[in-house]
Amino acid sequence: MTKMKTILALMAACAFGATGCATGSVTKTAQAAPITYKIGQGDAQYAAIAMPERRSRAARPISVPQPDPAPRGVQPKQFDMSRVDTQLYKHQRVGKRYSIMGKSYTPKHQPSYDVVGTGSWYGPNFHGKPTATGEIFDKRALTAAHKTLPLNSMLFVTNLENGRTLTVRLNDRGPFVGDRILDLSEAAAEALGFKHAGKAKLRVQYAGPADPMAASRSVARPARPVPAPLENIAEAPAPFVPAPVAPLKVTPSVPQYGEPIIPAPIAPSAPKRAPEADLPKGEDVTLIIKGQIHIASADETDQPRWITGAVPTR
Repeated sequence: MTKMKTILALMAACAFGATGCATGSVTKTAQAAPITYKIGQGDAQYAAIAMPERRSRAARPISVPQPDPAPRGVQPKQFDMSRVDTQLYKHQRVGKRYSIMGKSYTPKHQPSYDVVGTGSWYGPNFHGKPTATGEIFDKRALTAAHKTLPLNSMLFVTNLENGRTLTVRLNDRGPFVGDRILDLSEAAAEALGFKHAGKAKLRVQYAGPADPMAASRSVARPARPVPAPLENIAEAPAPFVPAPVAPLKVTPSVPQYGEPIIPAPIAPSAPKRAPEADLPKGEDVTLIIKGQIHIASADETDQPRWITGAVPTR
């Protein structure tokens, strides 16, 4: 009986989470480990059968890419304007004075241009249309529009709200909204980090002439005709094939008796005398001739002789 009490005491101690039991250590779990025992001769034997350890793991948060916050205290890249080529080249286009929406603008060369103001971007409605340089506007290119600076120039643009910088090529005129100083392409606005905002505070600096061949690579060309979709094209008719015609059988004409027929010669008819005039018979005919004539007559010698000025009368 004493042994039974001792075994039950040990079972209770292990069941309520004793840190040490027999010779091994037991890890504390939410459910007590089942224990089997048997009573026999000699010392009591028992065994602790622990279930597979199941540690509760906290759910891992799903990583969702977040936009980078605007850095604070970031020093923008400084642009050295002292190294800018200030010469105006032939491929750069200044242009004449123009008016838009009742306001006049005078383009001019400003190699020391360094202005801070509001910038915006444009793209979807102008993509594929000619720019002020005559080239096709590509919203994916790093280009910009300015009201007065020479076209085919380079501009160094700084987004003062996040410190990003970018060099763009000037190939268009604008913007003509409010007091904005620069319009960028969609790709340039995305690179400077204000595509979703639509506009930002920018610093624009003149960076010299652009590559002379940059504009000629994208000059507007006549659009090629776009073929119609296949479903809109009528199927071509089958080629005309004439029906077979039996060849004509020509039988040569052969004389009845096998001998050639030779037509008889036609004898010429005797000449016929012209019908005589119906003149009254037994009467003399008077011939009146006007003008001088010569009449030949014959005498006994049968020699003709001429009579001058004779006029026969009745």
